[in-house]
Amino acid sequence: MFLCFLYPKASILRRKREEEIKDEDLLEMPENVENPFRCPVRLYEFYLSKCSNSVKQRSDLFYLQPKASCHPSSPMWYSPQPLDSTMMESMLIRILAIRDIHLDSKHQQKYPDSSDEESS
Repeated sequence: MFLCFLYPKASILRRKREEEIKDEDLLEMPENVENPFRCPVRLYEFYLSKCSNSVKQRSDLFYLQPKASCHPSSPMWYSPQPLDSTMMESMLIRILAIRDIHLDSKHQQKYPDSSDEESS
């Protein structure tokens, strides 16, 4: 099992209007059978299971707004509304900041004296 993505090139999108998409235009992400909790296919299937049926049939929506209140056992976690670009940007900035802090922390643990050298 795998996920299949259309390679996002303008030339492919133009050609799509003229003819069918060719197999070489598609990217495949294979299933991680060794660790299902880190499997992109299983995670995507789970994500879809928490979306409304109206959204599952659309190929133009991917990142949806979370519902204001839901529990892990709720059947739907996401509204049919897409995330706007400012929310996406805010989330990505936060994720990257946390990653930088985490990487810096790992570096400090591995090389405890390096911060003294950098500050002088």
